[in-house]
Amino acid sequence: MSRSLTPMTLSLASAALLAAGAAGCSSDRRGSGQTAAPVTTAQPAPTATASAVEFEVVVENLSDQTSLPSPFSPGYFIVHDASAAAFVSGAPDAGLGLEALAEDGDASALRASLALDPGVASEGQFGAIAPGARQTFVIQADPSAPLLSLGTMLVQSNDAFAALQGVALFDAAGAPIGTQTLAATLYDAGTEANEPFGRGANQPPRQSAANTGPREGVVQLLSRGTRVLPRAARLVEVSVSDAAGGELVIRLTNRAEEAGLSSPFAPLFYATHGASFALFQEGSPAALAGLETLAEDGSPAGLVAAAGADPAVDAVGVVNLTTQRPNDPPGPLRFGETYELRLTPSASAPRLSLASMLGQSNDWFLSTPAGGIELFDASGARRSAGALQAELARELDVFDAGTERNEVLGAGSNQAPRQSGPNTGPSDPDDTVRRVRDTANDLAGSYAGSTSEVRVSPLSGGRFEVELINISAGRPYPIVLSPLAWELHPETGGLFRAGQAAGAGLEALAEDGDASALVSASPQGAVAGVIDTPVGAQAAGPLRPGERYRFVVTPDATRRYLSLASMLVPSNDAFVALGERGVALLDSAGQPRPASAIAADVARALGIWDAGTEGDEVGGAGPNQAPAQAAPNTGPAAGAGTVRPFADPLWQAPATDRLIRITVRPR
Repeated sequence: MSRSLTPMTLSLASAALLAAGAAGCSSDRRGSGQTAAPVTTAQPAPTATASAVEFEVVVENLSDQTSLPSPFSPGYFIVHDASAAAFVSGAPDAGLGLEALAEDGDASALRASLALDPGVASEGQFGAIAPGARQTFVIQADPSAPLLSLGTMLVQSNDAFAALQGVALFDAAGAPIGTQTLAATLYDAGTEANEPFGRGANQPPRQSAANTGPREGVVQLLSRGTRVLPRAARLVEVSVSDAAGGELVIRLTNRAEEAGLSSPFAPLFYATHGASFALFQEGSPAALAGLETLAEDGSPAGLVAAAGADPAVDAVGVVNLTTQRPNDPPGPLRFGETYELRLTPSASAPRLSLASMLGQSNDWFLSTPAGGIELFDASGARRSAGALQAELARELDVFDAGTERNEVLGAGSNQAPRQSGPNTGPSDPDDTVRRVRDTANDLAGSYAGSTSEVRVSPLSGGRFEVELINISAGRPYPIVLSPLAWELHPETGGLFRAGQAAGAGLEALAEDGDASALVSASPQGAVAGVIDTPVGAQAAGPLRPGERYRFVVTPDATRRYLSLASMLVPSNDAFVALGERGVALLDSAGQPRPASAIAADVARALGIWDAGTEGDEVGGAGPNQAPAQAAPNTGPAAGAGTVRPFADPLWQAPATDRLIRITVRPR
């Protein structure tokens, strides 16, 4: 559970959201003109018609009991007939104010639009709701406008909002329906690219201003972090049950690939113990012998020995056989497989600690909190299997051991699947054990220059030699570059346009490394080609670290700009490019520009772009990334820009009924 997302630590931006609309207003166009204020206790509402019925509405924020504690913003409500709706699921945002609500928690524009809808009988606003809090307000409705809709932003998101659409308040005979307890649907407004919940730089608690963040599904500079993990609850599925003789059965199933991360987990360490034992202390260096070896290399043997020597520890051991392969040699937990732990808790050792390395990392490990979880309640009775399952699902998290410098998940050369031997890799500049909240983007801004370099050298006869060099060896994100597409074109040309949807040619390059389709799509009059053989190679192939492509171009006065693009592997749809319009090789008079001026423009233009055609997965370990994908053009879409139920395959929220609860009852 992320302790960093509590309301006490929110920035001024989200504090303003919590304060805004705390005593909102409502209007009823069919009534006497009086207003009713949605406040935290029920207040009388005006009488609209003789058949009007008052309903009390309670909106509760339950997120404090999940791994995503988040405020909900000030929200809107409408009482309406079947002709009215605040939005249409499956369609693009209509521009009536939903974007402002979903991105910034501002319901005012949407309320103003809804107030003009003839199908809306009354509309209003309720205040922001902190985790664990509620808002209560009163509405009036009659059978001529028998529906209730409402919505509020999930603040720790980019454009996710919880909403009810057209809940019936009366039955077929026109009688008020009794108390209804409702779970809102979590929607994605489709207006801003999603970032990890509670961590994204373009979410209200962290963004610099309202309406910031890249739009969804278009070509843009790659902005998502390359090291950000989905929540632990998405990586492993936890099951706890009782067995005969007081035995407890705990099962952990690897679900990481469904969350966009192809990674095994190392053999599982476990210990039952008293309160004086802890695997680590958050914020302090790893002190217990064996924790570094577990976190870096996946071996729990040293940790078992160290824990076994502690008098506070009762049972200690390792689970290294899966239920799917019980007769195989001991090994890691692969996708879809299950480790099963059986133990008989003792009141003398009332706590349980678990730990397992995340295989595609440098020193990250899945673990219970430092002191474990309680197996017994305050009275000394064994806690139920259901309670333990819920706590494990909530409290398991991924920790950084602080013993080795982090690289991009699934790509780093010092990670267990790729390192030359155990205990390799430079030291972490932060040597403390902490929860993984790494949002570094190793491909953004200045990082782009750590993967590739472009050199342009003037030759005689108006020609230029161009080199694309893979310089990623030894960097946090070692990559391979696909065959490149190049084009000479006028100033108004280029291989793509930022902020627009990618064409089929760019999609083929960015997702699958096929440069030919992009070259074939070049407009008439452009000069274009594909370069696919590294210097010194005997055959065509991709560009590996340390290798380079080299080719010669001859621009002219009408085609004086050079563009190029090459897919970055592994990724979903990232590519290296010289910006959207390329770099001028000749001046406006058609004469060669100075080499220094060209080099400066190349340095400014070189960047890593996201084609916006495929949903990004974790770092370099996504199951739909080349070369891991089963076939070209696989993987979920990046988002169609439509309002839809929230279903991001990577940044998945807890079930909506655990985040928010709405109760409607006649008064």
